[in-house]
Amino acid sequence: MAGLSRRFSTFALLAIVLPAAIVAVLGYVSLQQWRRSSELLFREQSRALAAMAAEKVSLVLRRSEDEFLSRLESLLDSGGLEPSTIDALLESAPLIRRLAIFDQRGERLYPIAWSADDAAILAGGPPDVRAGLWERGGRREFVAGDDVVVVIVLRPR
Repeated sequence: MAGLSRRFSTFALLAIVLPAAIVAVLGYVSLQQWRRSSELLFREQSRALAAMAAEKVSLVLRRSEDEFLSRLESLLDSGGLEPSTIDALLESAPLIRRLAIFDQRGERLYPIAWSADDAAILAGGPPDVRAGLWERGGRREFVAGDDVVVVIVLRPR
């Protein structure tokens, strides 16, 4: 009887415990792979979400900028170059901190009083903005200190 009990315990070890141990090890390895895969997927989705959010913010800022320029252009076309009118327009656009308006000869029309900050920003502009902007027109962006400066030439109608 002792031999039969020993054979049964060997059979139980080989038939039940060993496959269960193999399944447990494979399950553990599989769970570790799923964890790594889910972390990678989470990082990729987070990066994609951040990129989409940045694109959306950029789009909203560009639209806001275009709306402001449209209002400024219509104001200039109607001959409303009064400082109080332009100040009111600037108050309605909280994202724009400074505005300078020049004529085709490069003479400043607005603001009447030039601040030291304005002079420092315009003096620090890249050479290609100062050199070719009046002839080619369009839009140039550069960073001056902590500010993003957008230079735009509006063509008269």
